[in-house]
Amino acid sequence: MEFFSFIIIYTSCKVYTFLKKKRLIQIKDPLLRKIRLGLRQILLNESKKRLNLLHDKRRDLQDSQELNQLSYDEYIHLVNPIVEKVNKIRIELSSSIVVCAICRDIEGDRVFSPKDKIWYCPKCYAILEKSYKKEIEALGKIN
Repeated sequence: MEFFSFIIIYTSCKVYTFLKKKRLIQIKDPLLRKIRLGLRQILLNESKKRLNLLHDKRRDLQDSQELNQLSYDEYIHLVNPIVEKVNKIRIELSSSIVVCAICRDIEGDRVFSPKDKIWYCPKCYAILEKSYKKEIEALGKIN
């Protein structure tokens, strides 16, 4: 878990220091695309495996609490760290270049949005950009 978090955090730090404007990461070589997809699948599968383990732990604690082996306060005390880990993994995954933040696609190129500090696939980014423009126009009409 620490290694996966380290990779996400390290890449996030590196990305945010040099990405202060919109960037498109595009790979044209089919072999490199295949390698990129393989790496993304490895990271995604590892995060899913870790999330499943955490959900299993939470389910076991919930079963113990339902069988009156744990008081409610003990249950909450033990479940909160698990919930925090689950949320951390989900946030790190959704803000990483591994998946598109909107459609959750793992294939294809990515566009970095400096406004959101999140990676999108080009299709979703185009839709998002259009909605931003409409929002700005609407605000201009109001003022």
